[in-house]
Amino acid sequence: NFPLELAATQAPSING
Repeated sequence: NFPLELAATQAPSING
């Protein structure tokens, strides 16, 4: 898996 924080930079994460 990958860090959610990093994913948020490329796509909208569940965090919002």
